[in-house]
Amino acid sequence: VSFVGSDLEPNAGSGTIRYQTIGTAPNRKFVIDFTNVPFYASTNTVTMQVVLNETTSLIEFHSNNIQADPFSNITQGVQLDGTNGVAVGGRNNVTLASAIANDGVMVKPQFLKEVKAP
Repeated sequence: VSFVGSDLEPNAGSGTIRYQTIGTAPNRKFVIDFTNVPFYASTNTVTMQVVLNETTSLIEFHSNNIQADPFSNITQGVQLDGTNGVAVGGRNNVTLASAIANDGVMVKPQFLKEVKAP
């Protein structure tokens, strides 16, 4: 799962990354919060949330503020292997001309298959 698909530098500045699992099986959600996390070697930051839904396989991208950075391309999506994946429209290895703010996208990769333990 690619949130921004660019190098971030969480140890620089005051950015934070938090995560938690909420709910009960089989309807849990794994939630990852990025708050003011800077791009690598930049003061421009990313504030967003990603939610992975257990039963439905839905992936939610909640982009509160991804600041445009002239040296960082972004990709939001899911990669299956080295050559196959699904990217959010308009967010496949692009340099942002302006910030992405107050935006939400939900994807459900059709190639995901349930794997059962032996």
